[in-house]
Amino acid sequence: MDAERKLVDCLLARLDEAYEGSPGHAFKSVVQGLSEDEAAWTPQGYRHPWGLDGSSLAIIIHLGTVSVMMHDRIFGSGQLSREDVLARFEADGADLAAALRLAETGYRALRGELDALCDDELNRTCAFSKGWTMTLEQFFARMVEHHLYHAGQLQYVRTLNGGKA
Repeated sequence: MDAERKLVDCLLARLDEAYEGSPGHAFKSVVQGLSEDEAAWTPQGYRHPWGLDGSSLAIIIHLGTVSVMMHDRIFGSGQLSREDVLARFEADGADLAAALRLAETGYRALRGELDALCDDELNRTCAFSKGWTMTLEQFFARMVEHHLYHAGQLQYVRTLNGGKA
């Protein structure tokens, strides 16, 4: 009998929808047509605990960096640092196109790992952060939330700047 994949398929559908499927709410639809100037625009008074400047570019870089790092932490060596990912981004041009490639790389890596699982494997515990564990099901649900949160953030920044609504 084939392994069950109902939950995996549901999580795949949600991840795909959050990244590229929803016409008004997905990451890719929100960044469609974004220019370099628009991406660099910073909302006045923006404060972020990790020092992000609030620009669309910073948000896209953050989304891609976290996706790549979390993929490495959960499924790879766990040695990849934020600085390592940002160095790759810099070497790739450090522009909007490089940021979008970084986000795509992170999404594709996460999607590939999820697609290789069956439902029973989603119960496996993983080390999400120092001292913080969760199941793979919780991890992938969190990654869907992360994509949706930042897609909404990008939409908001663009409308503040008079861009795409």
